[in-house]
Amino acid sequence: MLHPILRKLKFILTLPFVLLAVTTSLAQSTTLTGKVADEKGEGLPGVTILVKGTTNGTTTDAGGSFSLNVPNGNNTIIASFVGYLTQEVPINNRTTLNITLASDTKALDEVIVVGYGTQKKSDVTGAVASVKAETLEERPSANLTQALAGRVTGANVSVNSGRPGGAANIRIRGNTSVSVTNNPLYVVDGVILNVTNLGNGTSPIDYMNPNDIASIEVLKDASATAIYGARGANGVILVTTKRGSKDGGRVNYDTYFSVGTMARKIDLLNSAEFLHVEDVAYQNAESLTRKAGPPANTSTRKPKEPTLCFLMLTAIRCTIPTGKKKLPRKLSRKTTSYRLPAAAINPALALSWATATKKG
Repeated sequence: MLHPILRKLKFILTLPFVLLAVTTSLAQSTTLTGKVADEKGEGLPGVTILVKGTTNGTTTDAGGSFSLNVPNGNNTIIASFVGYLTQEVPINNRTTLNITLASDTKALDEVIVVGYGTQKKSDVTGAVASVKAETLEERPSANLTQALAGRVTGANVSVNSGRPGGAANIRIRGNTSVSVTNNPLYVVDGVILNVTNLGNGTSPIDYMNPNDIASIEVLKDASATAIYGARGANGVILVTTKRGSKDGGRVNYDTYFSVGTMARKIDLLNSAEFLHVEDVAYQNAESLTRKAGPPANTSTRKPKEPTLCFLMLTAIRCTIPTGKKKLPRKLSRKTTSYRLPAAAINPALALSWATATKKG
């Protein structure tokens, strides 16, 4: 064992190195404070402050002030807020940073379609979400409904099956009824689409070419859907298609290809095994004081009703290619313009998923 004097000496000699390490660690980050204001000098609450290239960030308080620990080095602060232009400001070893955000007049002057016609975005008081053609074309999709997934706040888009290009449903602000349909009202170029004969999970706009869409507006609250009355209780989806232009003829062509595979194959009983299970179940249902009953009723010998699930689990073994080719053609004259859309879908998308029956 070390002598007490040697242990004290060891502690005294080690202490400066420990303090130096702590000082070095603390010096690796700096506290940055500041304020974010608008063009009039008024503080903006809720502005997102983020260190560029990292997930380190904070938001401004009610007065527009913020405080953030940033690592040392040549870092840049990103300030963003709804209705204002995003601004990037280099820190340059400063500890105080005041940022002024300019209004995004272009976004406020954007024209969107509402039930009563068109309005500037700055004049709209209802809950309206708008998706432009440029946004839809960024991500290829088998149908228009799936192209809206993740694009509209307050709208849930879900696919009901694993079928390639299968139908998807849209729920705006959740389900509103447990007994009737929850489908929103669809209006294409001012024409209300009849969805009475469509089942849940089937959208009437699935068969539209996304390249033919100029914009899609989703009306979500009572103020925005008031013109449609009770029919707009589940929300309204307004679709505006593209028009011909007078800037000369143009042909656009784009295509994509995807492959869908079965995630997990389930082994099912064959006809003989299924009938044996039915027989045993029927016999086990008899009282224990009696002998085993007769074999199962003859109804179990009848062919089972065809089901979609049966086909998907037993008949499909291969991968299914799916894709779409879109060839919109625009013809223009000096005084009149036309638009001739065309879309060719891979036959695998239009497969007739007929059911199959197995007889014992």
